[in-house]
Amino acid sequence: MTSGVALHFHPVVLIRAALTMAGPTELSAQRLAVFGQPKKLLYTDPIAGPLMQSLDSLMHSLDQLSTATASTAEMLRLDDILIRMAVLPLLPELMEAESCESSPAFTAVAARRRLQPLLDWIDANLNQAIALTDLEARGQMSRRNLQYTFRRAYDCTPMQWLRRRRLDLAMQRLQQRDRSVAVTGISRELGFINSAAFSREFRRQFGCSPSSVRRLRT
Repeated sequence: MTSGVALHFHPVVLIRAALTMAGPTELSAQRLAVFGQPKKLLYTDPIAGPLMQSLDSLMHSLDQLSTATASTAEMLRLDDILIRMAVLPLLPELMEAESCESSPAFTAVAARRRLQPLLDWIDANLNQAIALTDLEARGQMSRRNLQYTFRRAYDCTPMQWLRRRRLDLAMQRLQQRDRSVAVTGISRELGFINSAAFSREFRRQFGCSPSSVRRLRT
């Protein structure tokens, strides 16, 4: 017996994601043609194989998250993750870490200045579903440059920064005297799958539990 999962993406969806990840000037029409024709990807391929295994692991994770509420799944932008994972085996060069902004002159201060408009936008939209593709498009940077710039500026990835800011927002809400929304409700609104994961991340960032913060405000 065999089993499997068939995924169908419209080529336009994959092309749009690829252009955002690479930057609109980095992919030629010839390279984009890969999305308009059949291509066999083998697990034994030294490049595509590990990417396909990652996609397979993602599918298992999505299956395990099938019981999550619709709002939680939307906040996590699982659809964007899946699309990006489908793009990478077809364009493995997007995995390269080299950045056009990796010169010594591109200091942490310069990186923070470059990111500031994007950080302002993130803070204004923390309650909304934000995907990595959204950050690349809003920041007008390729996948590689966005990752590099966040590393240079704050020693973290873009999604780690987003998570930190959402935890900051959770702290603000927990410090309010309004008790109409439970701790679990706050965590789900901000894209955390369950209260245990939320409490773990919260304690890692602030050194205390969400419930202890709420008790202090009683």
